[in-house]
Amino acid sequence: MELTKSKLILKNGLEFQGYSFGYRNTAHGEVVFNTAMVGYPESLTDPSYSGQILCVTYPIIGNYGVPAEIKENGISKFYESDKIHARALIISDYSFDYSHWEAVKSLDEWLKEEKIPGIFGVDTRELTKILREEGAMLGKIVPEGMDGSFEIPDPNLQNQVDIVSCKEIIDYGDPTSRNAAAAGAPAGKEEAVLLYDFSLEAGGTASVYSDYGQTASIKASGTGSLEYDGRTLRTVRFESNAEGPTGCTWIEGVGSTV
Repeated sequence: MELTKSKLILKNGLEFQGYSFGYRNTAHGEVVFNTAMVGYPESLTDPSYSGQILCVTYPIIGNYGVPAEIKENGISKFYESDKIHARALIISDYSFDYSHWEAVKSLDEWLKEEKIPGIFGVDTRELTKILREEGAMLGKIVPEGMDGSFEIPDPNLQNQVDIVSCKEIIDYGDPTSRNAAAAGAPAGKEEAVLLYDFSLEAGGTASVYSDYGQTASIKASGTGSLEYDGRTLRTVRFESNAEGPTGCTWIEGVGSTV
């Protein structure tokens, strides 16, 4: 297999050499790191990485491939959302051979499908030390033969919550078989759980669905209304597990926060 050289260029001028994999194109964003030993499908689809280039510190990535998109009660079983939100992926060693009984494709194939560039062969430990000491910084990935003279726009100047949050109400589960008793509602009275989407992850949705045993409705951020489908609403606000972008306005009237 012929490899194409690529490089990561940080805003402070430092460059890291590597090789291109996934979708062959340039990428730019805020470079951050993740120290998890497993879970790259979950990390890449985490909405809190919107606008960011993700550096995974665990040395071998791709060895268990990528699972199929399976949903239970409308909630993704293996991913945190319906698509990859990270703008690019930085890793040390890419495993071209994968093996897992639930895998249906390689990480390389998945990145190409989602048009997400990747770079491997990077000293991710050194990169992580720099990011820990100096903080997350802007950077860009430029494969060999491509123009890398462009300026890097700051994703923190964009409302990332508005970009990743749902644009319409989404119902999860079967509305005809809600377990109102599990939610503490009187017998015969239907009650819904309303989740406000501030870069909500599938894991959080699944947790609420499991706890309440009924339909969980997600409402797009910024809509403000608490009325939905004539049902009594038990309102829950979810926030991103990240520090959060600028320009985010909280909705008033939320009953409780998880």
